[in-house]
Amino acid sequence: MLVVGAANRDPARFADPDRFDITRDGGRGLFFGHGLHLCLGAALARLEMTVLLEQIGKRFPALALGGEVQRRPNPALRGMAALPLTR
Repeated sequence: MLVVGAANRDPARFADPDRFDITRDGGRGLFFGHGLHLCLGAALARLEMTVLLEQIGKRFPALALGGEVQRRPNPALRGMAALPLTR
């Protein structure tokens, strides 16, 4: 069984792997697969996220992190339980 709980969070590859950083440049990620197994919706998902982040930035230009990011405790399915923001 493959567990991808640490995917894209390798401390040997990223200086601060637990920090939420959408500008991090770490090369190719694992989020959409690769090669023959590339997700068919990858291009659409990337476009949707780009539009979403641009619109959030325009609507809330002063948006900032308002506290500690709380992560889910499940090691097999990483994610955020809470992302406190201020505006």
